[in-house]
Amino acid sequence: MPKFLPAHDLLIYLSGVAETLLGLGIIFPQTRTWALWGIILMLLVFLIVHINMLLPGNQLGISPCDSLAQITHTICVDLLGLSQP
Repeated sequence: MPKFLPAHDLLIYLSGVAETLLGLGIIFPQTRTWALWGIILMLLVFLIVHINMLLPGNQLGISPCDSLAQITHTICVDLLGLSQP
């Protein structure tokens, strides 16, 4: 969690709840589209966090190689999500 965001623990729990609800939303056809767009939005936000981890002093103990792998994974998942009908 980047240092510039307040209430780290609360944000971590809220993002976990949001991920769970969005994941459940994929199950139901009525909410699937909204859930997928919500997941894509969360992945884009997480991309910003991963890029922030590459900046000096913000790495939080994660190696630059791991951060680059996370960024690559997030971009690939975003592109796959956007390519679905």
